[in-house]
Amino acid sequence: MPFKNFFTSVTAVSFFCLFSFAQGDKTGLPGSEQNETPSGFSFFSILIKEDFNLNGNTDIFSGSLIKKINSVTYWISSGSINETSNGEVITLLSFKDKIINADGQQLIDQIPAENGYIVIYKNNSNGILLVSLADKDGKGASDELQLKWNPDINKFEILNF
Repeated sequence: MPFKNFFTSVTAVSFFCLFSFAQGDKTGLPGSEQNETPSGFSFFSILIKEDFNLNGNTDIFSGSLIKKINSVTYWISSGSINETSNGEVITLLSFKDKIINADGQQLIDQIPAENGYIVIYKNNSNGILLVSLADKDGKGASDELQLKWNPDINKFEILNF
């Protein structure tokens, strides 16, 4: 029996590692510190840990990273800011072909983000994210939105429009 339990444990761990890698979890993998993913690959990475909604819980901004442009600027194909509260994952902001707010509504009337987004976040920015649509070369191709959580309405709002 001990051999069977060992085999089952090894199989479960192997499956978990394979599943995590297939899902893009590259934490701890050699080369995970690279700034650009190989052509055709997209890894889901934790980009920023911050309390965006200022409620005392750490929020996680993660996304399909195309390229880390510098220490505060990311080119992502998609992503989201999520928080865990009482065991439940709450999406505060979602970056897909459109930007979707915590209430499930589109944040702004926009064209689809065919090339993803450029997201800038500086630790001293008082929770403000700067977001623009990306062009095919990873440059900003639209007006830059200034996004910040508004606790009065429980969602992100645009500060500069």
